[in-house]
Amino acid sequence: MEDYELPWLQQQFGAVNTADSTSLREWFLSFPELSVKEHAQVAKVATITIRRWKRKSYATFVYMYESYRGMVCVKPHAPNYKPPKKPLPDLIVPSNWAVDPAWLPAQIENKVGMRQLAKLTGASRGRLIRMARALRAARPIPGFLKDL
Repeated sequence: MEDYELPWLQQQFGAVNTADSTSLREWFLSFPELSVKEHAQVAKVATITIRRWKRKSYATFVYMYESYRGMVCVKPHAPNYKPPKKPLPDLIVPSNWAVDPAWLPAQIENKVGMRQLAKLTGASRGRLIRMARALRAARPIPGFLKDL
């Protein structure tokens, strides 16, 4: 970008509504040869703002440019994916669950996870694991809690 182009580009950018993604997209697609730094100089904002505007307008994902490999399309990246959380099982937690020697082993045998039991009971996961180990040591049952 030449210095004599800067006032003209700033005048052109004055007509752009920065709150409107369509207006921003048209601006970025009109001047794809400008770098992020040059766009920032024209708009008199920081480069992070230009990147934010480009993401908002999807302008970086729309156009194709020519490189040494031919025409290249800039594709959008996948959004961050978070798998859905497992719903908590419908369990009725007795008020004396901590002293009831049969309730915790029954839930573990029913494949209720320790994290889910911790959320349901309000106890920490570590405390539940220690309680399960103590129950196993006090009353060894073949096959019970062999993975703890």
